[in-house]
Amino acid sequence: MSKPLEAMCKTNAIHTTLINVSLPRRRSQIFNVRPMIFNIPPSPPSLPIIGHLHLLKEPIHRTLQSLSSNLGKILLLRWGSRRVLLISSPSIAEECYTKHDIILSNRPRLLAGKHFHYNFKTVAAAPYGDLWRNLRHVMTVEILFSSRLATSSSVRQAEVLLLLNQTMKGCACTQQGMTKIKLKSKFMELSFNVMTMMVLGKRYHGEDVEDVEEAKHFREVMRDAVDLSATTNLGDFLPILQWMDISGLEKKMARLMAKMNCFLQRSVEERRRILSPNLASNGIEGNMVMIDNLLSMQLLKNNVHLCSTQF
Repeated sequence: MSKPLEAMCKTNAIHTTLINVSLPRRRSQIFNVRPMIFNIPPSPPSLPIIGHLHLLKEPIHRTLQSLSSNLGKILLLRWGSRRVLLISSPSIAEECYTKHDIILSNRPRLLAGKHFHYNFKTVAAAPYGDLWRNLRHVMTVEILFSSRLATSSSVRQAEVLLLLNQTMKGCACTQQGMTKIKLKSKFMELSFNVMTMMVLGKRYHGEDVEDVEEAKHFREVMRDAVDLSATTNLGDFLPILQWMDISGLEKKMARLMAKMNCFLQRSVEERRRILSPNLASNGIEGNMVMIDNLLSMQLLKNNVHLCSTQF
């Protein structure tokens, strides 16, 4: 197991069992010298240009399981211009994320990362290096450390209590005394409200929202972002299609990010107006949300730069 992995020196992890890899070109093709022999995992027959994309049929996990059962626990696939390592062994996958975690730490540079992650400058999309380590340090030390999360526990408790109260009211309004409740949508709203309350100090789902129009706009932007992120983009695997943008996906992402940046800019300016006078009197520490922590670091320490220059 270790020899094939160590031979692949530049790789990008995209899933627990799927790893997007980049293998060195044959030196003989470039410099006309004696070719190097790499210990490369087996690979099924592929087609020119598209590689193994024609093998990907629904359901994907069954297709990949069939390939691994026939060819082995480690397979090398080619999805267009990208090389993907398929691993179907839990022990090997564990080794990838322990012994070889730094080698496999980078995520593939997809179109969604370019637009939704500010050209790969967020902690979720940045390559392993100084930027990622700095972002991780800010996340773990300044935002998500234990005492800060303990302070925000009241937010989570309040949202759960609000959900229970709304559910009880919905049940009490029925004539028969029994009603069907869609828990999936309820839990989804709960998750979003907890996140937005901890980050921005506002609720955007459910009945008790401060600004109905703002909440509606936020939900629309988030829905479109999820839909576009989940859209298959062949240009991520065939660069010529990305350059042509036949589906118009990149234009849609750019327009959506313009809307999202406007929303975030307004939220940042609003929190900055609340934070500035209270910061001087130290009167907001107990009620600070995550964005307040970042803004206070920017004002006091002057050593943290947000990813977007707009903010």
